Amino acid sequence: GVGGVGGVGGVGGDGAGMGAGPAASSHPGRPLYVSCMSLGREEDKRLVALGTETGGVSALRLPLGEDEGVAELPGHFGLVTSAHFHPPGLRRGRELLLTSSVDWTVKLWDMSRNVPAPLFTFMQPSYEYVVDARWSPVHPALFCAAVSAGELSLWDLNQSTQDPLLPAFRVCPPGTALTRIAWSKDGLRMLVGASDGVARLVSVAEDIAKPRVNEVASFEAVLDSAENNGARGGAGAFDGGIAGDDDG
Repeated sequence: GVGGVGGVGGVGGDGAGMGAGPAASSHPGRPLYVSCMSLGREEDKRLVALGTETGGVSALRLPLGEDEGVAELPGHFGLVTSAHFHPPGLRRGRELLLTSSVDWTVKLWDMSRNVPAPLFTFMQPSYEYVVDARWSPVHPALFCAAVSAGELSLWDLNQSTQDPLLPAFRVCPPGTALTRIAWSKDGLRMLVGASDGVARLVSVAEDIAKPRVNEVASFEAVLDSAENNGARGGAGAFDGGIAGDDDG
């Protein structure tokens, strides 16, 4: 578990995990019921992101002071199923976080900004619960999302912020829900858990998995464009009704 936040535990080797129970809230007398969490990048393991049962998203640095609470952003319209900080380092001190939810969406946040709105919201084409979303460990703009209907979708944000790179594809029998994704260190494979108790190995083509020379700079341009447009994302992004300010 992680000291300083009551009821949070079960952190995996990649700094992500599931938890259950209350954490201290910024509103006295109203606890946060944590559904998932993620630790920050290797150089900053004190940074923790929390998702809650009511759709909230929070970030905090441990240890918390005795009188400190946890500010909760209204992130999703339902339980947050996963939270995952961006593993590769980006310039300018960004703290990029993916969250997924039963509201059919994945959201991308920069937790270093003082803007209570996601940079992008990605609607899953199948309109199913999104049970997990994980960044590639090697490609700065690539992530995978798993839905309860048993399908995976790959998104390369340097190619499009509106549509997955490939159509969603099924990796388990009908009636079986996916549960978790774990990437291999080289980004060429994913181990995908499912409700039938079977973990399936999924290969990713090298021309998709491996980043090109300019991928980091291209991804930063995508993020800069979103910030300059008031964190509304691309024209096809569905923003979950969260008002935000443009910080330039």
